Amino acid sequence: MVREYKNIDAKLKESLENAFGDKVKVENPRPHRLNVTVSRDDALEVVKHLNEKHGLTYVSTITGVDAIEHYEVIYHFFLENTVINLKAIVPKEENPWVHSIYHIIPGADLYERENKDLLGIYPKGHPDPSRQTLPEDWPEGDYPLRKDWPAKERGIR
Repeated sequence: MVREYKNIDAKLKESLENAFGDKVKVENPRPHRLNVTVSRDDALEVVKHLNEKHGLTYVSTITGVDAIEHYEVIYHFFLENTVINLKAIVPKEENPWVHSIYHIIPGADLYERENKDLLGIYPKGHPDPSRQTLPEDWPEGDYPLRKDWPAKERGIR
């Protein structure tokens, strides 16, 4: 038996570009994969769009990255045999944040709280952004995945 897969890359790309115009950068580096880049202000609307127009209900993980000039919060979705990596660019500022997608996709709970613990990126609108990953006695304001975290001074690296 030969399995047939729907390749909806072009449909999703067109849908996002029509809905958001130059607010999104959509790349299709290979079949069944879309890389979408947006500002943190537009990420929630993109997730809502994918949920309402295309039935997106699942996030496999959310990755946080300190990209030196800014932070990146990357949402990894799987929709109809297509991997969608939605990258939200978060400016480096005193209290970085991104809108929570928890109320659209409850499975984001753990990952949003983990990014808050490890990178200090607050999930705005999350109902319970309490500590998830680090021990209770971990110092507030110490984020071990930030490039400026002094691991060597702590004897960790």
